[in-house]
Amino acid sequence: MLYLLSIGKIRENKLITPFAENIMAQTRNSSTTQFADLPDEVLQLILQGLSTNDLLRLSRTCQILRTNALAVLCRNPVFQSTLLTPLLRAGITIADKSDPATCNDLLSALATIAQQPAANIELRMLALMTIIRIEIAAAKKDREHKTTYFDSALQQLLLIGQNNHLLLTVLLHKISQQLGLPDKPNFPLTADYILQDTTGRNSTIAPYLRTEEQQKLAIKIQDLFASGTEDNIVKALYICRTMLPYFDRTQQAAITEKFCSYMTDPEIFSVAQQVCGAMWPHLTAQQKDSLLKTTLSRITDPLAVGTQVSALHTCAEIASQLTPAQYQLAITAIQPLWQNDNMQIRCAALLAGGALCAQPSANIISRNEIIRLAFIGLQDDNENIKLAALDTCQKLYTTLNDEQHSRLRMAILAMLKNPLTQQAAAQASIALWPQLEDNEKQQIWASTGAVTAGIFAKLHAAITNSSLTSVSIFSILSNMPTGYGALPPPPPFPPPTYKPGS
Repeated sequence: MLYLLSIGKIRENKLITPFAENIMAQTRNSSTTQFADLPDEVLQLILQGLSTNDLLRLSRTCQILRTNALAVLCRNPVFQSTLLTPLLRAGITIADKSDPATCNDLLSALATIAQQPAANIELRMLALMTIIRIEIAAAKKDREHKTTYFDSALQQLLLIGQNNHLLLTVLLHKISQQLGLPDKPNFPLTADYILQDTTGRNSTIAPYLRTEEQQKLAIKIQDLFASGTEDNIVKALYICRTMLPYFDRTQQAAITEKFCSYMTDPEIFSVAQQVCGAMWPHLTAQQKDSLLKTTLSRITDPLAVGTQVSALHTCAEIASQLTPAQYQLAITAIQPLWQNDNMQIRCAALLAGGALCAQPSANIISRNEIIRLAFIGLQDDNENIKLAALDTCQKLYTTLNDEQHSRLRMAILAMLKNPLTQQAAAQASIALWPQLEDNEKQQIWASTGAVTAGIFAKLHAAITNSSLTSVSIFSILSNMPTGYGALPPPPPFPPPTYKPGS
């Protein structure tokens, strides 16, 4: 009956909370989490009508119902963004006003989101940031406060941040402000800084620009599209991966229409394919069906390996947003490539298959098959296949049994010893973090190098000793030759083959 309510009626504020309460009541008595099965638009409207405490109660209800219910809900990008946006603003207030049980529920829900390998990296880092803010507030109130959540969250934030040091630096800027540490970011938070990089990589900081800088960037992006030159269009497309949500609906519609035309442009489609995942939520149903058909046709084109790989990566990015019918089309096209002779195609197919099979609508037989192949891949001599297999296991982590968890743990510890798989293994360990032994955590932590450990040590000391003095995170990041700020861009796919002793 609940599903028959019209979108229009749900939008009436008076109906949102009762609607949500009704679903929550049914959820308590159901063997499935109906809340997690709602269409995204309905789910978003309901969640926006709930208070923070209601969101926490919903998380707790799902957690009590069954162990993986909260995991299913937390994998939903709508739930993640709706939960985190108000919590990031209200973290300190909640810590000040909430009872210990509510605060612990909040920290538990945030930790669950942070440990979802398939979740958006920015949302995972924001979840960890919110944990840190709450713990900072608690530590300032009570010097005897145990910083267990803070320790774990900061460690995980730094491990994830190795893969996106620019975004990490912005988030550490937020931590620095909370701590009262010297505020010396080593790059400007401006539209011009983002536009300097032709790859669009700098655009990961777009959400943290002041409103006037975001507006300036939006105008500049429109100018790049209007120029008609290939270089400018490519640059604009890359930046839109992050910036599109900050345009108004009219601007979004104009950009997505252009994007759809670029998907069939022989000069630009390879770049358009790379940003398809970011564009997908803003497309119409008709546009999605058309682009999925185009993408799947490229997956099955044996004459263009690069095009196949790019299309497979697109499927991995949009997997969580496909309808059951679209999922079936995608898995049918991709599954035959899981054991392809070409290493690049095989790796990309594993990545796409892992993302697809992590979805609730996934076929059990397909899921079991890709798990089997992923564990075989973890033992492969080729580092690229190992990395693809590791990513697949991460995405399917909540579906693995205890014996498979143990095998994955051993594989991660072994991969820490190889320089080419070390960073990925350290980041993958986050899903296993609560189950790791202290000595295993130490192995992972040691593999990240002195820079990361040094940042953690200084921040940890500042919190636990309340010595909010002259520690500057940004001098650590920018002045050390191997610091995050000095890291080169990620290597192109695939990385070079590792040779022992070299």
